[in-house]
Amino acid sequence: RLGVTVTEITPDVARQLGVSSTDGALVTEVVPGSPADEGGVRPGDVIRELNRNPVKTAGELGSAARNLKRGSSVMLKIERQGRTRFVAFELS
Repeated sequence: RLGVTVTEITPDVARQLGVSSTDGALVTEVVPGSPADEGGVRPGDVIRELNRNPVKTAGELGSAARNLKRGSSVMLKIERQGRTRFVAFELS
């Protein structure tokens, strides 16, 4: 629904990315033209929250995203290169 492929964050990957925690979902791919792409999500981003709800695993993000309806507003808290930012977009 969001237009991203995600995976779990291993301790090794967390060290490589310079992130403090293995909680969250690592974005490995963003579908061109998808809602996430339009919102500015990039591969390498770590999704920490979906609509203000913490995301601990990639599976948790997938479950939460399946419950979103077309036209819903989405806000993601992401960590990119050690900095936290929020991106918002609407599901088409």
